[in-house]
Amino acid sequence: MTNYEWGSFAPLLRGDQAKLVGAVSMYRTAARPVAPPRIYTGFHSDGQGKLLGPSEHCPDICKKFNDLHLKVSTERNPAQRQKQTDELIQLISDAWVGVPVVEGMGTWVANRGRVGAFRAIPG
Repeated sequence: MTNYEWGSFAPLLRGDQAKLVGAVSMYRTAARPVAPPRIYTGFHSDGQGKLLGPSEHCPDICKKFNDLHLKVSTERNPAQRQKQTDELIQLISDAWVGVPVVEGMGTWVANRGRVGAFRAIPG
């Protein structure tokens, strides 16, 4: 296992460096603060991880995820979007088990005079 600073990780994902065999990403707890864009990367058939299947061999669960992700991403009603997001997370939870390997710490700096009160995401 090798740790990479995030800025140097992107070229590995693009294929610029052949030594990247696989990738593990930090999805954060429950994919917060907004789940759909965070989980797209790992689970969508066009995302980097393709954990439910690639677009050319997308089984039913993969198609269901893709369809639900599109609905969530275009829904304007907040209550309906939350319901669909819950369904999306449940779909993933029923198909995959996440095994936490490391808990990273976040450092936040803000100028209260310009930004005002700032609360970091708990957890």
